[in-house]
Amino acid sequence: MKTGATMAAGDPAAYWNELLRPVLKSPDFPKQFLEKLKNANLTFGKRVHCPFLRPFFLSPEDEERVRGATEVLARLGERMAVLALEDKTLLAQFHLRPEEERLVRLPAGRGPASTASRVDAFLLPDSLKFTEYNGESPAGAGYTEVLAEIFREMPVMKAFAKKFEVHSYALSARLLDALMGTYRDWGGTGSRPQMLITDWKEVPTWSEFQILKERFEALRVPVAVGVKVTEILQLPPAATLVPQVLFWPKSPEFAPVTAMLVMVSAPVPVLFRVTDCDALVVPTF
Repeated sequence: MKTGATMAAGDPAAYWNELLRPVLKSPDFPKQFLEKLKNANLTFGKRVHCPFLRPFFLSPEDEERVRGATEVLARLGERMAVLALEDKTLLAQFHLRPEEERLVRLPAGRGPASTASRVDAFLLPDSLKFTEYNGESPAGAGYTEVLAEIFREMPVMKAFAKKFEVHSYALSARLLDALMGTYRDWGGTGSRPQMLITDWKEVPTWSEFQILKERFEALRVPVAVGVKVTEILQLPPAATLVPQVLFWPKSPEFAPVTAMLVMVSAPVPVLFRVTDCDALVVPTF
């Protein structure tokens, strides 16, 4: 949550706490707040995303500092992707499997290597400490947008906004614009292409898929959420030799001659992995 007043003009956190104290006299308020988060799909696995009753405040100066640093990192990531495809030594540092390398070498037109990314960092008074750059369409945009809407509807936030200027952003619409841009970079021509959001059913961010599906469809883009399924096919082993029966004489005391079957070796079964998705359902508008 961005506040338009700087720390010098007042302390947003202290004022928020002052407004929140009377509200907390109601023992039902925290329970109702958490229930509202769950109903809005603001969960990460089994826990709610924000068990706190105060947003993280950013001054305009802090926001600009974060924006500038993350844009530089995103540009560096795109540059690295281009150079790695031209330099085998550099590409080897990514430790790609053969099938992954074939995938990254598919012609991608003029689009970016990463359409949506997220940088994880600690915002300190005089610096940013980055811990991770997630460039594989990570979670966050849908969660953040819905959480900001819930906070903005709270009476305490409406009172807070009378003293501090508050901004939030239409992140899902901007994400959709970026995805549509990549779709056109790959040669897509439709104005409303069928979109698929897919991942393993067990991932804790599945709830955000539902958020983005609803938001994208409200913007007139049909979306299906599909579950990736792994099927394993086991082929029967084939013998390497025709079975044989061997005979050899033993001591006369142990007559008659006995027979032993030879142990036959066989190759290890070959396992195939097949990834499939649920059928797409195109909404009717």
